Amino acid sequence: MQASPASTSDQPEKGQPDQSSQPCQPQPPPSDQATEADEARQRYLSFWLQMNKLQPKVTLNMAENTSVQGIYKGTDAQHHRFQVDQLETPMGTIEHAVVRGNDIESMEIQF
Repeated sequence: MQASPASTSDQPEKGQPDQSSQPCQPQPPPSDQATEADEARQRYLSFWLQMNKLQPKVTLNMAENTSVQGIYKGTDAQHHRFQVDQLETPMGTIEHAVVRGNDIESMEIQF
């Protein structure tokens, strides 16, 4: 048996576009809207990073004029759940709690 020689041709394989004949075109600069959106996203992520680092005391205002307080510990990526330690509720203190984001109407942060 003879081994077939490796193809040394610069031709593209069948069905593949010829990349060499297409000039590389520079991308247009990002629009002001894209830049503003990027900056807003960066500020948003920085806020949550600082919240995780500082672990401030928070007051969670919930349905039916209920307020609970505790120490913020973290949240999931979608902000569906918030971990709060030393959660002071009308029924007592819970050492470690996870509060559903849908149950929170607003969050007050004490730095």
